[in-house]
Amino acid sequence: MTRDTMESIPPSRIQQYVTTASATMGALALGSVIGFTTHCVAQLIAESPPNSNSDLRITPPEASWFASSANLGAVVGGLIGGLAANHIGRRGTLLAVAPPFIAGWLMIALAYNFALLIAGRVLTGVCMGAVCSVAPPYIGEFASADIRGTLGSCFQVMLTTGILYAFFLGAVVGNWRIQALLCMLPPGLLLVSMYFAKESPIFLLAKGKDEEAEKSLQFFRGKNYNIQEELKALKESIEDAQRNSFSLKDLKQSYVLKPLLISLSLMFFQQTTGVPAVMFNLTTVFRASGSALSDDMSVIIIGIVQVLATGGGSVLVDRAGRKKLLIISAAVMALSIVGMGGFAFANRTSSPLPDQRAAPVSAIGVIPLVLLVVFISAFSVGLGPVPWLMMGELFPSNARETAASLSTACNWISAFLITLIFYPMTTSLGEHGTYWVFGCICVLALAFSASVVPETKGRTLLQISAYFGAPDGAVDTGRGWVGEGVVEKARLGSQISVFL
Repeated sequence: MTRDTMESIPPSRIQQYVTTASATMGALALGSVIGFTTHCVAQLIAESPPNSNSDLRITPPEASWFASSANLGAVVGGLIGGLAANHIGRRGTLLAVAPPFIAGWLMIALAYNFALLIAGRVLTGVCMGAVCSVAPPYIGEFASADIRGTLGSCFQVMLTTGILYAFFLGAVVGNWRIQALLCMLPPGLLLVSMYFAKESPIFLLAKGKDEEAEKSLQFFRGKNYNIQEELKALKESIEDAQRNSFSLKDLKQSYVLKPLLISLSLMFFQQTTGVPAVMFNLTTVFRASGSALSDDMSVIIIGIVQVLATGGGSVLVDRAGRKKLLIISAAVMALSIVGMGGFAFANRTSSPLPDQRAAPVSAIGVIPLVLLVVFISAFSVGLGPVPWLMMGELFPSNARETAASLSTACNWISAFLITLIFYPMTTSLGEHGTYWVFGCICVLALAFSASVVPETKGRTLLQISAYFGAPDGAVDTGRGWVGEGVVEKARLGSQISVFL
């Protein structure tokens, strides 16, 4: 086969699809951590009925710590994952995280006291944070430009599938210990599938392993694809990233500080609008709302809707635009959760124990489920995925590692705090008051998105940097954007800089 013939052949996709499926087993495991507490907490709390098959009981305050502690572990895991990815590689880190992930679930399944429950929960949270910080960049580094967006969206889709998996187990199994054992399956699949995967060619080049990098890139592009031009661009981008080092004092530069504040705010709003607290405690929410449907049916419906909405959002984000989706998402979330608060207010006459259900005010007891479906759907197409997407777009390439770490830490800390205070909030404010507080935060997110967040749809990374005043960004001269000739180089550099 001649060189000209090779250049006319598009890159193969099969190995990229297979490796993406392998890496997103980590997202499946991550989602199972999030969805696990929905049924588990209701079985563990002290007032649970005897048929919950549990010989261990915890109090509602302990349940708050149990549900939220995974998020606290994820803060640490994100930092560990970033360091490990730079030393043992992206594939190596995903392989290394699987055994402790399995060990964490085993600790939960065999726990005989609250301390072991928390220890197992924190350990799975650490692994959750590591996966979240490593898998998406890994996919972005081996994906070819023609399918990068599609492959990148698979992580969020598999995450919601993992949540649905945990919901289904909780509904069918009915025993939290067996559920924990079955949640060992996704990290087990991660371990096996990543064993046969290839390391990121960008990581190998950064470590001076040029021959291995060439073999890896050829593996992902197919044996008949000419990789030399792409390999050369990768090497040049790595050299640029290594020359343009970044220090913490550079955070004061306006072209870094402005996008950082936007990203931090979006991460904060993503968590404090109430979705993590509601998702971690879905069974309790339904029992208190007076929904006419069973807990299991309601939870599974929510899980299915979330998977479908996330898949739809991955398509809309490049069509409707980031800013528009954020605005629509926040507005619909505000209306739906305020409605949930109104329905809870109508049912406030009794305060049901976790093993009881408030009596529906009428035959319209399905309304809480409908409102929650709308709330989760709106989140899944806007405030859920867009902050993560924009985190990879807003920053200059040499600042992306530091800024992304700060944004990720803000996300998990916010999730930890809002999940921890959910029970105390519902105790002091009632379900209706808690939902109305979340509704107010949704309104703030709406105002922030409309007035501060820029639209990045259709803009190159150089153009986005120029918007914030970066000295190496593209400049609008009135005759078009200057700098388009190095857009591909900047795009590659943005992937490389994450762990350099």
